[in-house]
Formats: sequence, C-alpha cells, structure tokens
Amino acid sequence: MKEKFGRKNKPRWIAVFVFLVIGCLFVGIYGLVSAETSNAGRTITPPMKDGVSELGTAANPLFILEIVPNKSFSEIGYLIPGCEPVDMEKLTLDDLAYTYNSRGLSVCTFPTEQKYDFEIDKAELDSGSGKWKDPNNIRGYFQKVTDGSGNIKQVRNGTEYTYTYVGAGLGQYKWVPDNSDYNTITDDTADKVWTTRKLYSRIKMVYTHKNTFLKEAIKVPTNRLSDYHSVVITVDPSDLANSANLELINRADIIYINGKSHDSGLVSIWNKFNKDGLTLSNPPSNFQGANDLTWEAVMAIFNRMVSKNRAALIMDLTSVYLGGDSDNNAHKLCIMLLQMGPANFNRLFVSTNKIKTTTFNGRVTGYYVGKSGNESIVWGQKTFPDNGEGTKYGDLVFKNPHITSSNITAGEGVYTYNGDMSLLENLEQQNIYETDSTRTVVKDAFDFYEYYDRYEKAGANPNAPRRTSLSPVDAIYFILHQKFDWADKTVLNILEIEPYDSFIYGSTGWEARYRKFFPYFMGTASDIHVTTMTTYDYIGKIEDINAKYDMVLIGLNTAYKDITKYNDDNLKGKIYLSIGDRVTTDNSVRYSGNDLTNRKLTQLKNFMLSGRPVVLASGFYTDTTRAKVAPTVDKATYMYDLADVIKQPNVTVNTEPEQADYRAKFIDKIFYEDNFNSYVLERKISDSSCSLEFADKSDNNMYPVTYSYTTNSSGSISSVKYNGSSTLKYRFRIKGTADAYAVKLFIDNNGDGQYNGSLDTPTSAKSEVISGLTVKDDTNTSINVNSLKPNTWYTLTRHLDATYQGIIPWKLEVNSIANPSIRTSEINYTVIKQISEASKVQINVLQVVIDAGTGSPSSNFNMQTNTTFQKFLSSVPEYKVSITYMDNATFLSKYNKYKGQSVVSGKYDVLDNYDMLILGFRDTCSYTNNPYANQDILDFINQGKSVIFSHDVIWDKDAGQERLYNDVLRKVMSQDRYHFTTGVSDNLQPIYYDDTNNQLKKNLIKMYDSANLTSGNDKYWKFFTDNSNKLYWRYGSGYNYDRKDDTSNKKWNELSFMETTRVSVANRGQITQYPFTIGDTIRISTTHTQYYQLDLEQSDMVVWYNLSDNSSRLNGGSNNGFYSSRENDSRNSYYIYNKGNITYTGLGHTVNLTDDEMKLFINTMISSYRAGTAKAKIIITNQDVYTGDSNQQYLFINADSDTITTTDPTQVKTITFKLEDESVVSTSDRDYYASYYAVVPDPADSSKTIRVQLNPQGNSTSTEVLPTKNIDTGGACTIVPGKGTKLNSDNEFSIDVPLKYFNGAGKLLIEMELTSVGINEDGNTIEQKSTTQVNLITKPFFDLD
Repeated sequence: MKEKFGRKNKPRWIAVFVFLVIGCLFVGIYGLVSAETSNAGRTITPPMKDGVSELGTAANPLFILEIVPNKSFSEIGYLIPGCEPVDMEKLTLDDLAYTYNSRGLSVCTFPTEQKYDFEIDKAELDSGSGKWKDPNNIRGYFQKVTDGSGNIKQVRNGTEYTYTYVGAGLGQYKWVPDNSDYNTITDDTADKVWTTRKLYSRIKMVYTHKNTFLKEAIKVPTNRLSDYHSVVITVDPSDLANSANLELINRADIIYINGKSHDSGLVSIWNKFNKDGLTLSNPPSNFQGANDLTWEAVMAIFNRMVSKNRAALIMDLTSVYLGGDSDNNAHKLCIMLLQMGPANFNRLFVSTNKIKTTTFNGRVTGYYVGKSGNESIVWGQKTFPDNGEGTKYGDLVFKNPHITSSNITAGEGVYTYNGDMSLLENLEQQNIYETDSTRTVVKDAFDFYEYYDRYEKAGANPNAPRRTSLSPVDAIYFILHQKFDWADKTVLNILEIEPYDSFIYGSTGWEARYRKFFPYFMGTASDIHVTTMTTYDYIGKIEDINAKYDMVLIGLNTAYKDITKYNDDNLKGKIYLSIGDRVTTDNSVRYSGNDLTNRKLTQLKNFMLSGRPVVLASGFYTDTTRAKVAPTVDKATYMYDLADVIKQPNVTVNTEPEQADYRAKFIDKIFYEDNFNSYVLERKISDSSCSLEFADKSDNNMYPVTYSYTTNSSGSISSVKYNGSSTLKYRFRIKGTADAYAVKLFIDNNGDGQYNGSLDTPTSAKSEVISGLTVKDDTNTSINVNSLKPNTWYTLTRHLDATYQGIIPWKLEVNSIANPSIRTSEINYTVIKQISEASKVQINVLQVVIDAGTGSPSSNFNMQTNTTFQKFLSSVPEYKVSITYMDNATFLSKYNKYKGQSVVSGKYDVLDNYDMLILGFRDTCSYTNNPYANQDILDFINQGKSVIFSHDVIWDKDAGQERLYNDVLRKVMSQDRYHFTTGVSDNLQPIYYDDTNNQLKKNLIKMYDSANLTSGNDKYWKFFTDNSNKLYWRYGSGYNYDRKDDTSNKKWNELSFMETTRVSVANRGQITQYPFTIGDTIRISTTHTQYYQLDLEQSDMVVWYNLSDNSSRLNGGSNNGFYSSRENDSRNSYYIYNKGNITYTGLGHTVNLTDDEMKLFINTMISSYRAGTAKAKIIITNQDVYTGDSNQQYLFINADSDTITTTDPTQVKTITFKLEDESVVSTSDRDYYASYYAVVPDPADSSKTIRVQLNPQGNSTSTEVLPTKNIDTGGACTIVPGKGTKLNSDNEFSIDVPLKYFNGAGKLLIEMELTSVGINEDGNTIEQKSTTQVNLITKPFFDLD
C-alpha cells in the first residue's frame, strides 16, 4: 500500500497546541547582548497550531524556526512567498532587486513602468519613495465624459483645480495625449481641458516565486500552494536566552540553524528593507563567545530531536561545528546530534545522567561525567568514544566518528550541508552522493528513497534502482517524512536461530551488531530481548513467532564444530545439512542434521507475510546481491529453500514452479546482513507492529484469575486460586497501525498446547474457537468481533456453562483484518472450581505393565500403590482419578476367549470402562505381540481415548516375530522421521548437494540390516533411521561427531554413558502448568534416550520436555554434556511428547522417582485425558439436586409417607438437565442422543433389577418414548428411532418421570444415557456413551436411609 505523506491523519511534525495563524509571519527581534538568561530578549508568541488539522492549513500552519547569530542573516523566509523577512514591495524598486534575482528563487523581469503625475500619489512623488524619475512633458487634454467611461476626477478648491486618477468608471474625465495644439489656454471649466502634464518612469522588478521549497521539499500540490499556510520566525541567541521562547523549539516543524551569512547581498537587502526597520551596528557573525546558544536552548533542541514528535533540523555545519575541541554549546550540539546519532547519544549519555550542567567561564554549559577536568567540558571527536580509534562506545560503532565541518549528513531528522548555497540557489541541484564517504553520511536517506521509489510514491516501481544522488530538497523531504514510530517502541523482541549452540547475542559486540538493523531504537541493551535457539531446538517449538517476535535473525555460527572435519569428506565446508554427517564408514548411517522442517519453513514464510523481517546473517550469500547462496548452506536443505530468492544458473534443485513463486513473493522480504536497507527494515517492524495491553491483570473483572496454588509441607496442593465464576472477562486495547482488527478466544480443549483454528495452528482438526463473545467499548456499545480499532479500550466477556469446572487454558488472539499474519496473542490458564464433590471430573485409568511375552515382569512404578504419587494425585481438587494396576499376564488373560478367532476391529471390550490406558513402567519394556490386545488398543486410540506409552515400549531389537507391531507403534507414535512401514527395506534420501558437479546426492537410508534378520537378539540393532543420540553413543568414538561433549571417561557401548537425571522444558502448555507448575529443568530418576527420531512434520506433535544433563546452562553448566551439547534436540532427546491423544513419557527406566517427576506425570495424565475425546454427559440442573457423600445424586419427592403407590401417570417429577462437553468449544460437528431408563425390580426375580425405558404411561407395555422438552425454545425434541431423543449442547431440557414407576417403593433410580457421535481428524466415526444416575426419593425415605 502506498503511504500518503499528508499530515491530516497522522501529523508527525507538529506538537499539540491550540493556536491559529493565517498567512505568513516573520518575526525578527534584535538584541545585541550576551546569550544569558539575564540578558534575554523579549518573549515571542509562537504560531497557533492545533496539532490535529492537516499541515499547511490555517489551523495548523507549517512553522519554521530559524536560528541565526543576528537577524540580518535571515534566509529561510525567502524560500516561501509571503514569509520573506523584508518588504518585498520596496525591494522591487531598488537596485538590490537584481541581487534578489540572482538567487533564482523567483522568475523576475524588470520592465519600465510609466505614470503621469496625476496617477501618482503626491507624497510618494515628493518623498521619492516611488523611485519615479526623468519626467517628460506631455501635451494633451482632459476630456469630460458622461457615458461612465471616465477614470479621472476633477476637484475644485477655490480657484484651484486638481486632477487625480481614481479608476475606471469613477471619474468624469479621461486623459487624451495630443500634441497638435500648444496654443489653447487651459480652461478647467471647458469640456476639453488642454494642459501639459509630466510623465514619470521607473524600473520595477516583477517576480513570480518558484515555490521550489514548498513544491519539492514539502510536496505541496500545486492546487494548494495559494492556500498553504506557513510561518517563519527568526531568532538569535538572545531570544533563546529567554526561557519562555524555548516553546518555539517545542512547536516548530522545521528548525534551521545557520551560523553565518551565505550571501552578503541578502544581508544588504535585510539591512535596507527588514520589516521591523531595524538597524544593526556591528552585529555578531557567529555563535561564538557571548553569542553562543544557552545550554538550556541546546538541550531543548536535542530533546525535541529525540522525542516522539521530533522536528526536522537543517544546519549549515560549517557555521556551527568548530572542528576541534571546544566548550561552545552550539558546537556541542553538533556532536550530540551527529557523531553517533541523537537516539544513541540520548540512550547512552543523556538518559543515563552522564551529561550534567556546570558553569564554565561564566556561562552554563554541559559536561560529561566520563571525563575529568577540562576534558569533561571541552568536547571534541575523542570525548565520547572509548576505543583508541575514536570510533566506538562499548559495542556501538559510531555512524560519523570523525565529524568534519564539511560533512553532509541526513538521518534521524537532521540534514547538514557544508556552507554552500544549498538552501538558497541550489535547492534542486543533485549534489549529495552516497558513495562520497569522506564527506557524506547519508545512507539513511538513500535507504528511504529506495523504499519510497519502490513502494510509496505515485507510480512506484518495485524494481526501481537505488538512487545515486540526491538534492537538498530531497534531503529535506526525507527528514520530514522519515517515519519515526520508534520513539514508541520501547522493547524489541528478536529470535536468533543458529545451526549450533553459539549465538551473536551475548557475544562481544552483540549489541552494536543488532543495533545496526534498527539505528533509531532508543531502548537500552536490556530492552533488546533476544531469544536464542538452535535449529534443532526451533523445529520442536510450538510458539507463534508472529505474535512474539519483531524480527528473526538466522546465523551461521559454528561454535565447536570444525566444518573442515566431517566423516563424509563431501560435506567439508557445509554448515546447514538436511540429514547430517556420516556416523561410521557406512555411507547410509547418518546423524540427524540441523535443518529446518517444512513446517518451520512455512512458519517463517508466514512471519514474513506479516511484514516482519527475516534477516540472514553475514556469509549466507557469496556477495551482497544475494544472487548466490553460499555453499555453507547445503542445497538439499529447507534452509537453502528459504535463502534461495534469486534463481541460480545450473542448479538442479528448486526448479519447481513453487520455488519460482516463492522468489517472486519473498525476494524483498528476506534481508541480508551484508547489504540491507535499515529504513525498510524498521518500516516493516513498525508497520507490522501489533500488541495487546491489558488494563489490570490483577482485577478479575478485567482479566481471568491466573491459576496458582499453595502447597503444604509434603508438596501436595493445599489451596487453589480460582477464577471465582464461570465468566472469562478481558479489558484490553490493541496497539498497532492497522485500521481494523479481529479478536478470537480459544480454549485448549485437548491440553496439547495448540489452539486449533488459531492463525498459527492451521489444521483439519476440530476448531477450539469459542463463539458467542460479547465485546463492548467504553460507551457500552456492542462491537463486532471483526471491527476493533487500535488504541481503543474494549471489554470482552464470555460466560461459560455454570457447570463447567477445572483448568481452562485460553488464548486471546488479535489480528489485522487486512493482513491476518499481523497478529498477537495472550495465553494463560485459569481454573473454575467444581460445584461439588460429585462434579469432580472422574478419570478411570488402567495401567498395564505390558510386554511382548506372556509373563508378568515387575514394574518400576505402580501408580495404584505408590503412596507419594497417590498423595500428590489426591490433592488435585478438580479431578478424581481411579487407577487400576494390571500385570501383563492378567491383561492378556482377558483376551484368551478370543484365541483362534480372526482379529476384528471393534469387537473387544476389555478396555471399555477406562478413559485412559497407560502402558508401562519398566526398563526394557516392550509392546504386546497379542493380536487381540493390539487391536483393542488401536480401537481405544481410534475412539479418541488417551493412551500413554512409556520408556522402551518401542525398541530397536525387534525383527521377525519377536515384536510384531513395532512398526505399527512407530507410526502411531510418530517415531518415524522417514515414514518407513513394515516390509520396506530401504529408502533413498537426499543427503547433500554436490556443488562441483551440480547434482543432488542421494543415499540409501536402510531400514534394517538384512544380514541380521534371522539371528540373535540384535536383529534390528542396525536400524539406520536411528535416534542421533543412540548413534553417537554407539559409534561416536574415534569419529567426528555432531556435538560438543566434554564428558569424561567415555565408555562407548555402555548404557551408563548416556543415562541422565535431568530434563529441560521444550514448550509450555497445560502439561507444564497444571495442576503442578513444573520448572524449566527438573531432576528425574535415571533414564536414557530412545531409539528413533521423531517426525516433527506432524501438526499434532508437541514435545514438552527433553533429556538434558547436569552440564546444561540451565543447571549452571556450559552445555557440554551428552545431551546438553545439543540442548532441546526435540527430534532425538524427547522425554515427554504427545501426538493427538497419544502421549509418550520417558519415565520407567529406574525406580526412585523424584517428586517433580511424579508431579509432571500427574500433569501428563490430566493433560492426556483432555487430549482424548472426552465423553459428553448429562448434568442435572434442578436447583434441589443433592449430592451425597458417595457422590450419589438425589431429587426429592414431596410425599407424606416414605413410599409412593400412585398409579396415576400424570403425577410426575420433572428433571431438568443440560449437556456438558468438557472441551467447552462448539460441538456442532457432533450429534447427541438421549435415552432414559428406570432401574426397577425384575418381575421374574425380585432379588435382581432390570432397566426399562421410560414412557409417558409408566408401564412396561407402552412403546412410546418419554418426550423431552427444550426449556429454552419451549418446543419438543425430535425422537430418532433406534438412536434416542436428539439434543444439542446449547439448551436446557426437561423430562417428566411418572411417579407410577415407584410401584410402592420410596426410591427410584433413573439412568440418563447420552450417546455422542462424531468424526475424528482421521475420518473415523467415534461413538461414545455416558450414563448419569439420579435417585428420585421421598424425604421420609431419605431420612430413614
């Protein structure tokens, strides 16, 4: 979108004051006095500016403040017609008009003008002010006329007659020159009055102002020039010594500082024709000595230049900067503005109170506390640098370290020129060159025009070449229009991604290297928030980078890795690799590489579509044109695909149309550190900014209560901070530049840390967005969720079902309507307290110590009997977890009845009564070979129920018939990076690109070693898609390898070498927060890596914790251990992860679990339960429902006796109820059917009971179905034969149970069965049933009971 540089909507050069000025104003106040407050000049009234109207209107005129040593040096006013500092009418008659003409400001002509004496005012003639000369006597007559054509008036005064020109139609005479009659005597009473009159002549300049300044520097349209309002005020140091006049600095749009005369002719013009008629006697000619600027004025100018509403400042540097060391205040201003830029000087020195005030030689001036003696007061080029070369302060490299008075600079609102006529006759001359580095510091201006020419100006061309020269008007337009939103930007959030564990951030010079990307950022080093990740860490993250970071920097740091040393010589010199180095001499056994995944490449593309920059570090390309990606980035990688924005000849990869489309779309979105446009980069960051501000997170009327808890001395939960109601309420405003925003609320229904349907989680799975949001502004007006405006306070409310309880992981997401990639979000957790003990979430868990054999190996962790585990688990207020422990033999025995039968899906019921299945825990655990148990487990998974696999359930020793379902489990659990299935023996994979021969090299990645298929326990030992940790452990000795591991006493092939007792967090979500908050690193019981790499391309794959070790930086080490040398390598070092309703945990290798480990597993269980498709259920809503100690629910019948014997079917008890789906999210993709039953004595055997379907007659012979009423709509619900009464999740319902069913009893058990039918993300139909029981009972009977 082209940006219009008008100031109607977003004024950038003005301050907010309410004044009014029409036309141009020139003020010149003379006072040849010392520039001290005691001798200050008179107060000057600033122009009236409302700060809101478009610049150049009467309410908001363009205001230029000119600061000169004395008023005769006034110049800037000549650039704008009507603002000249002199009486232009008088000038037109003077010989100095030729001087004015020579400046080229106007198109001037000098015609001879003639007038008769009667046409000229007598006083003008007598004084000579009209410059009328050389009169000629002209004979003629005044002809009296009566037709209204006369223009001369005759006036009689006694006997005297005078004739005066009065204008056409206003007189009774007109003059007719006629030299034919010299004899007739003048008769003033005649109709023809003969006379001789004098004809005077003079030369007068006629000028038409070119208006170059307004047209080119301000870009005022031609049709607005005549009505464009400007004000020029010229002051000298004595004026600014009056503190009241510093308000002029605060209000000026442009400040022009000129310390000398560029044209003595203009001085002469001013001396002769200045509007105030001042006469100066020996005025000061510079800002030195007593005519220096006050320090107060200098700081006012400086502070204005680092404010949000900065001015544009133009300066003739030769007339202000003194070159050497000086205590002169104006000289100091130059250093403060130019050496490192005002933003950095303010950040490093002013805002840190390193610049203080003192009195020196009788004048107030600034001094620098970093120096001592006179060096602190007398400033020069070496005052502020802290290195010997005088080029840096700390990590900051100065943009103009060696200031000279001949510098031409343009940037940060300042344009300086070098004493020539740039601001007079050379306004349009192309005299500024980027390549003249000895005299110019103007890269910022050329950066600006590159963006302007390509994207903003009318007729912009995205392929426009970078300009090679600029004119003064170009420089002025730049400093006026350079976007400066960075005064608002107080924090930068940057993601740095490196191939190995070595980062720019934190290294020597990191701050300067980062600041060069955004030179106008005013924050301190602590305000630059850099998150560092290796690629192998990044590919396992689930965070939305669009919502968190302003910029992504991708580097080439190799850290400990010597890229000249690879086991595969073909890889020498490469840094980014898809699969990685050879492990042994076998060319097909390789590590896992350090590439991106395709998912992460897509994420980075989406990040760039928001406008935010991805910057590739120095060395990514062979030159600054980006025409060739450096060979360090292998062409077989996704990283190469990211960098490949210009097609390279003779390369045999990325020839598809998709890559051509990528190049066309992203060529201007990939930045390169060795050649980048900082203005474009900063514009992208500021234009794509989007953030949320909450009014008060501590007030639950403005923000949901954040979940927290306290523990007792044993570590169990003793109290919980609840939300207090079932309402989620937010008061917030959006900060950004878009015109309109949308807001959405998500609840992480399945606890997987991903909010399905949000912009960063594209998925075919069921959306977790919450509908029915109420949004209001501060006027209590309802606002559409897609029509929010920036910088406006809103209150968003969502009332949840009052019966809902437990953890609510929520995400509030805001995005630009025009560009959804511009977004931000807030994620947090709140808990709603259960209504009663009976309303606790019930989870039935089966733990099986599973094995491939038929025996019963012991477990390292029996959850049913472990007292510490049960202590922690029972302290969770919102859940009631019932665990059944079963050994392998007992579990398998339940399938004995199916022996000899064909395996059929959906046939087995062993697991029907369980919500969760946990397989483990023990070392060298294995998966079952029982086909019926396997099918039952797969059916359990396909129903959406939760399954947790533990340590060693999948192993690499399984071949042949020893473990039949290894490959099945690997697919289910996504431990299958290369997508192998049973029976596949090998697969070709791209290993690297041969740059010499321009071809992609592929190798076999073997599935198993065919030589070992039939012998020994290690049949599957050589599995060449192995976990990189295992390969390193087995084969790393004596070879180059992919990590820095300083572990002593390496004992290859011994398990203890890769055992660890530490894990570190990979992602945050419900599993890390609820019910126990788990730290970034925790101690666990001894465990070790697993055997296969994870397939991180799966959208529902989330790794929560990875194996680490005591050498991790999180534990005070230096990341040089077995695991920490590749810290958070989610592909290989996973400890806990989930894929949909499947969870893996590394728990089980040894006994003696730590408290943190048990708490983490409790979190895992609850999160895993939510990750399953939770059963919908019926909730009784009668106000008189009572829940007893045994969680039984009761509804009381009004009766005088303890029994009911009525046979009247019209006597009923009404039961009211709703559906509850624990996900809270919309369930429109599910169907619900209810059936109602009474549990009554069996007529055939009164010692037994049977269940009969309720009907209106209350008898066993009726085939009618008891009707259901929709309370909210008043209608009857539809009965679907064979399924039940169709319900929905939004309304409340009721049934009337005939009391006839009591049949003389005092208590009647009613069972309300709900069947939900839906489709999971794999397209499988999932049918689930739940039963809600309620006892109808007489009060007397209840009392007896």
